[in-house]
Amino acid sequence: MRITRKLLLQNITLVILILYIIVGCNPKHNAHIAQTGEASQLEHFNLAINEIDKGKEELSQKAKHLMQLYLQAPLEMRPAIYKLVFTKLFYLAYAHPDSSVLDFYKQQSLENSQFPLVTIEALFRVSSYNLFIKQEADSGMVSLVKVKKYFPQFNDTLYKNYYALYAQTMLQKGNLKEAANYYIKTIALAEKINDSSSIISNFGNLAVVYSQMNEDTKSIPLTVKCLNYFTAHKDSSSIFIGDVSLGRAYYTLKKVDSSFIYYNKALQLIDAGVHNPSVAFILYSNLGEIYSDSGDMKKSVYYYDLCKQPLKEMGSEEQYRIFTIYATKAYAHIRDVKKGVEEIKANIPVFEKDSDLINVRASYSSLSEIAFIKHQPADALRYYKLFDSVDNILSDNANKRYIADLQTKYETQRKEVKIQIQEKELTKKAAFNKLLILLLMMLGIGTAFIITRNRLMRKRKEAIMQQQFTTGLLAKTEEERGRIARDLHDGLSQELLLLKNQVNLGAKIEPQKIDHIINEVRTISRNIHPVMLDQIGFKESILSICNQITDSEQLFIAADIEYHSELSKEKELQLFRIIQEALNNIIKYASAQAAKVQIAKMHKYLKVLIQDNGKGFDVEAALNGRTAFGLLSILERSKAINGKASITSDSKGTIVNIEIPLSYG
Repeated sequence: MRITRKLLLQNITLVILILYIIVGCNPKHNAHIAQTGEASQLEHFNLAINEIDKGKEELSQKAKHLMQLYLQAPLEMRPAIYKLVFTKLFYLAYAHPDSSVLDFYKQQSLENSQFPLVTIEALFRVSSYNLFIKQEADSGMVSLVKVKKYFPQFNDTLYKNYYALYAQTMLQKGNLKEAANYYIKTIALAEKINDSSSIISNFGNLAVVYSQMNEDTKSIPLTVKCLNYFTAHKDSSSIFIGDVSLGRAYYTLKKVDSSFIYYNKALQLIDAGVHNPSVAFILYSNLGEIYSDSGDMKKSVYYYDLCKQPLKEMGSEEQYRIFTIYATKAYAHIRDVKKGVEEIKANIPVFEKDSDLINVRASYSSLSEIAFIKHQPADALRYYKLFDSVDNILSDNANKRYIADLQTKYETQRKEVKIQIQEKELTKKAAFNKLLILLLMMLGIGTAFIITRNRLMRKRKEAIMQQQFTTGLLAKTEEERGRIARDLHDGLSQELLLLKNQVNLGAKIEPQKIDHIINEVRTISRNIHPVMLDQIGFKESILSICNQITDSEQLFIAADIEYHSELSKEKELQLFRIIQEALNNIIKYASAQAAKVQIAKMHKYLKVLIQDNGKGFDVEAALNGRTAFGLLSILERSKAINGKASITSDSKGTIVNIEIPLSYG
């Protein structure tokens, strides 16, 4: 993933949000004003607002005067002008971040109980400010939670705006599936109310989702469609973002000539006066990267130097960290970059804490290339191995599978909207309704038959698997008893007999010999029951076996465990055995270089994921084979703790997913 993908997508979705969150003033209230003879006063305020907007003052002064004008307006006038004022304030705050605008929005969300529409819009704006200006998804979500109590007063337009902000929150959190679902809901409502700007805007949102999935061939046509819309409306700020977006997408696809066409257009817009520090930073850093890849370090350093001014204006620590990763690599060709290298190393734990493996991978890649440039081959190889380990974890297969599902869901949603619009007409056709009911009854009978047959087949298969597991368990139990007996007889018994003879002969007993016997006893005991579960707890036990495997250089394991004793001790033991079995299978059969163990609480479930990048296998064939005890053990132990386990595998690796409902204790 390129340096600026995340930052660019945030700017694209900002333009898309502004396009359809701007709605005209409340017509009912305006009519009321006209009827009471206050139309001239409304016209006065509208003229004053536009005069401030077109003035030559600094942006912060414009914002201050707009807020003062709004607060001076009579209370009954505010519902007629709030959207115009709120929208212009948002544009000003985005171009020149101003916390007083956020404070103003918060104040209006509290002081307008008699005007719920003003309160709703103010909460939307608080969320927008946090999402697009401060780029704080959690803060943006707080306002969306507050606005839920007004749902009974929502119409399709308000729901559409809510869905758009919720989708943006999910996008910033990296939950692409949830973001896409809410973008599709927004498209459905936009089509229902014939809101063409929202429809085109959400094509852009789907393009954002595709870009996040590294599917630029699918995102480009949608982005072009949005760019054509912006061009037709002569929206230079949005055209600037669209040009930079297409330039980056084409470069990702190695179409350098097409990439430069759009980058040059963007540079011309800057010369023409378009000011957007965030997107300018993206443009300059993309060009710095292009020239660095082509070996033109003079131009690369030139554009990375240009990044510093917009980066200073934005003041985002995240953007600075990402800039350091890529710019330091270019500067390494012309000067000492020890400080930059130390910053990259210091930022890796920050990325790991945020589970941002993409930038962890980029950091190791940059460190490897810098070491190579500085003629440090040992460091270059060491960092490359770390890069390769993380890179193997980051597979795009799940996203690619979801692309098809996403397109299908979008088409299905469109059909559902058309059915909803035509529903009144369909109800008038009694004959059609009778036929439809008959077909549904037939479909229900057929579905019931299929479900019953599948249920019987599934139970039969489960019975066979249970029998195989029981047989395997008995065999494993006897095998384990035999192993313990051999360990006691051949090892521990012989050692004790030798020690007894030495005592009888009066020989000196070495303490190391006694320590060796004690360690053997501990090893046998640990194999029978993991004592460390009782001593250090479940989470530390899992981390311990992951570290042991990594330290032995058998396998690199990344562990991300959020666990706070949600399960009983008995279930912890079963889950420990499941993870232990899965890791043993990876070591024995997968030929993997890296794996990860992830445990997190999701709603009312504890979710466990064990993933590797090995050669994979045929899961169904393995479960039906004679050596499936390990896999059956994972499935059956999961059932024993009321959990549900699934195993998927292909040539890119294997994933074991387990969901354990917490309501069971």
